[in-house]
Amino acid sequence: LSWVYKRKGEIQKGLDVDIKGLRIMEELNDHEGIAAACEGISDDLWRQGRLAEALDYAKRSIQVCEENGIQQQLPFSLFNAGAVYIAREELKESLYYYNKALEKAREFNMPPTVIVRFRVSHGNALKRLKQYTQALRDYETALEMAKAANYPQAISAATANLGEVNLLTGNYKEALGYQLETVRLQEKDNDLTNLTENYMHVSNIYEHL
Repeated sequence: LSWVYKRKGEIQKGLDVDIKGLRIMEELNDHEGIAAACEGISDDLWRQGRLAEALDYAKRSIQVCEENGIQQQLPFSLFNAGAVYIAREELKESLYYYNKALEKAREFNMPPTVIVRFRVSHGNALKRLKQYTQALRDYETALEMAKAANYPQAISAATANLGEVNLLTGNYKEALGYQLETVRLQEKDNDLTNLTENYMHVSNIYEHL
């Protein structure tokens, strides 16, 4: 229910439901449920810009997983902490948690769709740290995996980031190909996520050319 509210943009309603879920899981002493609920609350708070509180819940989620040997939830909890840290502009900490999330996701043999999502965000932290060569490697790997898994949203995200890194490094012709493909994919799927940003990237590339 919280997931539905968040997709509708009703973040506070999503948070309220996640808190109710946490209370139920605590009453049941369901450790995996507690860890998942804390991750959800952290995500809700992150979306509201309440980053200090978001980080507290992210760390609680990780702690519950580690203390109770919960494998399937742990990579998501680590990934969530990485997202909070990148929002706080604490990029080295973000990269650390994204590294851990990827490591655990591979260790626990999680599906390619999960690995792709983690890989794109890992690349985002590297991009923000201006480690462009390593970021490109992440995005290229993510794009290859996303195509193999037929995962449209991840194909679009990886392609967009490949365009942006090439733009940042002055490879304007390569950047244009990636960005035009991103816009085409997003318009085709009516995916408005970052579409205005991608229009601006295309405009900037044409200006440089």
